[in-house]
Amino acid sequence: MGFGYDHSSQNYKIVLVLKMYGRRSRSSQALVLSLKSGASRMIDCLCLENFDMVHDRISGTRVGESIFWQLSDENVKVTDKLLSFDLVSETFNLCPCPSNGGKGFPQVIEGLRGGGLSTVGVDDMSGGLVVWSAQHDGGGGIK
Repeated sequence: MGFGYDHSSQNYKIVLVLKMYGRRSRSSQALVLSLKSGASRMIDCLCLENFDMVHDRISGTRVGESIFWQLSDENVKVTDKLLSFDLVSETFNLCPCPSNGGKGFPQVIEGLRGGGLSTVGVDDMSGGLVVWSAQHDGGGGIK
């Protein structure tokens, strides 16, 4: 789930990402609810066909007008990708983040003052902190 504000329409939005599993396939959609009008719509989230969200019960992290979530692969290892949702265009994208070397350490995503994004995790082998940060590019991605 994610929650954020779209300044262009002066509207708060709630985003619920839904995974559906079939016998031989899985698909993802998101329910986007506009709090201003009460309207909702379903949109496809093709970015999640090969990934799962790491923390299904933890809200996404809002940075600017985008919401970010961590992704895991089929082996439940944290990937080097973040899922982003642009609140204005209502589109999903995959964004790069640092590789964890396949260690699958849990990470926390935090928004930074000024529109940045940071992940913090603990390296299972050394016990050291792994910190990464990037600047939000203003278009639903990070750089």
